[in-house]
Formats: sequence, structure tokens, C-alpha cells
Amino acid sequence: MNDASVFISYSTRDQAITDRIRTFLLQDGISCWMAPYSLGPGSRYPEAAAKAIAQCQVFLLIISKNSTNSQSVLKELDYAIHNRKVIIPFLIDEMELSPVFQYYLCNCSLISGYQNFEQACKFLRKLIRNILG
Repeated sequence: MNDASVFISYSTRDQAITDRIRTFLLQDGISCWMAPYSLGPGSRYPEAAAKAIAQCQVFLLIISKNSTNSQSVLKELDYAIHNRKVIIPFLIDEMELSPVFQYYLCNCSLISGYQNFEQACKFLRKLIRNILG
């Protein structure tokens, strides 16, 4: 799936909750690119992710203590900013952002998903639908 509307960036340590978010979006017909599901056989992750980020309309950043310590997530975020993508930060942990993430996300409104996850997912879906048109 190379033409997904949403690229999901996350730490693999948060796989279970990110899978729930992905499933919620897919059930609404929103196409998502998310490793490992979107990688074809023999695909190289850096090439596939770069292509997917360049082609997506929305970059969904799943923020947690794990993802803020992930160099891969930071690289993906940097590449999304470089490609002028709409970035939606979705917090799954109650936490304060590191200075690096504060810098990268200073112009973004964060969605807090850690208190009322279901309601936050519904808001996320509506926001993405509005962006996609």
C-alpha cells in the first residue's frame, strides 16, 4: 500500500495501542501506511517509509515515552516536516514533551488520547476526514 492517506509513526513498543488506532481509522475507510503491515516482501524499511511519507496527506505521530526516545520516529518526523506534511500528534502517555519534540511540534495542536481514548480516536477520525476533504 504505497498510496495511503495517513502515515502512522510510532514506537514498536506501543504496537498494541497503535494497532487499535490504525484499526479504528481503517474501519472508517481511511487508508493508513504503518509498518510492518504496509511493507511488501523484500522491502527495505527506509526506502518504503520515505516514499510513504512523501506520498501521504497526513503524518500521524503517536507520542509516548517510548516514541520520544526512538531515533526512527524522530527521523520520520523530520522527514515529514521536510516534506511539508500535515502533522497530527496523538499522545498516548501523560507526559511532558522533550525539548526536541517541543521544538518540532511547536505549531501543532496535540490530541490527548490517554484520558478518554475512544473519544480522542473519534476526534482524530473527524480531524483526518476534514483534512482529506
